[in-house]
Amino acid sequence: MLPKHTALATISPIQNHDGSGYEKFTTEPTIPLVSYDTQLQTLNDLGIEVDANHYNQSQKEKLVTVLYNNRDLFTDDICNLPGTDLVTHTIDRAETHPIRQRHSPEARKELDKQIERLLDADIIEES
Repeated sequence: MLPKHTALATISPIQNHDGSGYEKFTTEPTIPLVSYDTQLQTLNDLGIEVDANHYNQSQKEKLVTVLYNNRDLFTDDICNLPGTDLVTHTIDRAETHPIRQRHSPEARKELDKQIERLLDADIIEES
């Protein structure tokens, strides 16, 4: 068991990085290149429902445009997220030992499946 307030991870910025490598860094266009209806339909096709009934039309259009312009950040599958290399972190395991837990065969199968998906997507890596 770890003592209270034990640091498990550290996050540090990448040194000498000006942010220019992030391709999505753009200003919002003043005139949408795609019509409001097309943007809304594209969002709906991605499973993103926009419930903006309490907004006026201008606010709805701005909201839909922001969501549409950033649609690559929304997903129903974590493996489809674009990721970033702007920040890295490590988990300091020091002298700790893994906590052994018993799982049913079904739970173990699901855990293995999810771990494999995260490894394949380069979200996690083996230590």
